[in-house]
Amino acid sequence: MKPRKIIIFLICFLIAYVVITYTSDVNNVRSIKKIPQLVSETIHTKAKVSTLIVPNEKLLPSSLENELFFQHHWESDRGFFLLVKDDINTKESPSVTANNYEKLVKSERVRILYENIQASEIDGEFRNWVFIASETGKIHLGWLFKDQLLSKKEFLKYKPLESMEYIYEQGAIKSHIKIEQNGRFNLKWKASGRGLFLKGNDKGQLYIYDDIIWAKKEKQDFLYNFFITDSTNQLKQEYRFRDDPIKMEIYILPKEGANKQ
Repeated sequence: MKPRKIIIFLICFLIAYVVITYTSDVNNVRSIKKIPQLVSETIHTKAKVSTLIVPNEKLLPSSLENELFFQHHWESDRGFFLLVKDDINTKESPSVTANNYEKLVKSERVRILYENIQASEIDGEFRNWVFIASETGKIHLGWLFKDQLLSKKEFLKYKPLESMEYIYEQGAIKSHIKIEQNGRFNLKWKASGRGLFLKGNDKGQLYIYDDIIWAKKEKQDFLYNFFITDSTNQLKQEYRFRDDPIKMEIYILPKEGANKQ
């Protein structure tokens, strides 16, 4: 079989495998619509593997569930993660002159698989290169500096000085958050699917880094709530839930002289 035919066959097999595997765990139409994007990303990643410098296997974590290795990460329903501080291009190798590899977006969830403990001097500053992957740890995303990633210890307590309410969705979860002027919040959520209906209530405090907001629960679980404030000080979804709706609850005051109910 000619090399070209072999490549075409492998791509077709990959597409069929991704579609069959993914649809077997799909709960709604929105997930189905994301399949073309998933296939595209998978093929794109496979095509770029040969250009990426990957650390020796012995330097990578022995398991993607190694809590000690990822102790400075958050842990979600998909795995351990940190946040990208700002839009950035990763590199194919730990060098500022290396070719760009992937474009990452502010608040995107990634995880560190390897850190070069020997710092590099860049413009008079010593910085450490890290090799990162997706939130699941299964897709390699290239190299960047560790200080371009955001961890929990960098957040500071936030007081917005005004009360706000938002209704938003995160996949199958629908939430209603009430934020007080001192940054305290009350979060009510509900979710349904596969014959189950769940609901809950959480309280906590807002924290902030730059324009990234973390609604930190008093009893934190695997479901995290991150937002980004825009130029009008309103909240929008983090990158993972960028396609899910969010809107501010607006209350209209009654006109002067109107009867009170």
